[in-house]
Amino acid sequence: VKGLKPKTKYTIFCCAQHNNNESKSIVRATDDMIASTKVTFRTEEAPPEVLDLEWNRLKPIDQFDELTAVIFDLETQEKASESNIQVPTLESLEKWLDYVEEGEVSGNESEGSEDSTANDLSIVKQFVKWWIGDEYGYSEVRSDFLKREAIYVCGDGETIEKCEDEGYLTLAQSAKLATLVNSDKSELLRSEEFTIFRSWLKGGRVIQDILDAEAEKKQNEILEKKREKLLAKEAEIKKKKLKKELEKELSASDDESIESNEAKNVDEVEKTQNKEEQEVNQKKEDKEIEEEDNDDNDGEENDDNEMKSDDESIDKNDPRLLRISERSQRLQERSAHVEDAIKAIANLHMAYRHGHMDGLSVRDLELKRGQLRMESITVIMAMKKLEELCDVKNIAVKDLEESMYQLVSGASTFVPISEDSLKAEMPPHATLLTLLGQDKRPLRAW
Repeated sequence: VKGLKPKTKYTIFCCAQHNNNESKSIVRATDDMIASTKVTFRTEEAPPEVLDLEWNRLKPIDQFDELTAVIFDLETQEKASESNIQVPTLESLEKWLDYVEEGEVSGNESEGSEDSTANDLSIVKQFVKWWIGDEYGYSEVRSDFLKREAIYVCGDGETIEKCEDEGYLTLAQSAKLATLVNSDKSELLRSEEFTIFRSWLKGGRVIQDILDAEAEKKQNEILEKKREKLLAKEAEIKKKKLKKELEKELSASDDESIESNEAKNVDEVEKTQNKEEQEVNQKKEDKEIEEEDNDDNDGEENDDNEMKSDDESIDKNDPRLLRISERSQRLQERSAHVEDAIKAIANLHMAYRHGHMDGLSVRDLELKRGQLRMESITVIMAMKKLEELCDVKNIAVKDLEESMYQLVSGASTFVPISEDSLKAEMPPHATLLTLLGQDKRPLRAW
């Protein structure tokens, strides 16, 4: 017996029915026979749900979106470095996706690039193996990532409101989540509300329970329709059988009257004719019953087709699939945010190099402000911003490399950074020097 709910009392009966080959009538088990098979039991409590989204539930494109968000996660980068695992580039992940979906990497590959592609795929495969651990993706590093992802999403009021609107959280539970996510994270992780939210977020047990209830209701409705058809068919067969018996009785009484008034030879002829007529009627009745059975089978097929059509409709709007689709969209947005932050640092670094080549420095704002053009001032402000960001990370600008851009920006998959914090500020207002106690300016600054 499968599909039973946990901590639920069930009573099982065994019943059977079949068609009598001779009379075509339905033979059913008696109530006493069914009652003698009664078995009552209670199912055990279900084990705690694994709240991590299974890796093998994701399509290749969804796996790609997750891996893209992973390589932009600073904590994961640090753990990979500790495990001597090389973090793949976004370009490598794109080649890996082509390979998984198409079996080959798209594009014209030269001999030199073929070796590079093979090396990129090897790096990605090694990283994926470390990342997922097993086919379900229950590795410790991925579990930590998914937990931090859930905490980040829990801070999104719109997502919490959607979970509440769908009936998985009450208003009080939503309010409690909003309070915990902004305070004690350890209490949040232990709360029942967060467990429900994570189960909903992954398309897990809380959604499955509702889908099972809806499927059970639909199945019961179809079974009830079949039961009504079966009872109607049985009543119709009994009605025809009774009618047949009455016709036979009337025919027998007519035969007795004829036998008393006619000769034996006439009686034999009549009996022969009656027998032939009965055989014809029996064949006609068998044909009608067969047609009725075919009609019933067609009805059952229609019911089955109705169920199949409903299942296809459910698959298209399956909330479990919608959760995964929403997650991929969310991870794409987070990855794009980190990419924008990296580009912002790259632009600052480029401006710094140009300014250094032109002999500019941050001190020129104080020493040479009156001699600077607006373009030079803009470059100097970009140099100043980059120096400030590098100082926070204890990195000298001269040692800055492209691989350090994300670290300098401070952006990570679940650490949002304001775009304005990575842009050069407006230059301070210039203060013109004047002679002491007068409004006259000197011929040159002293």
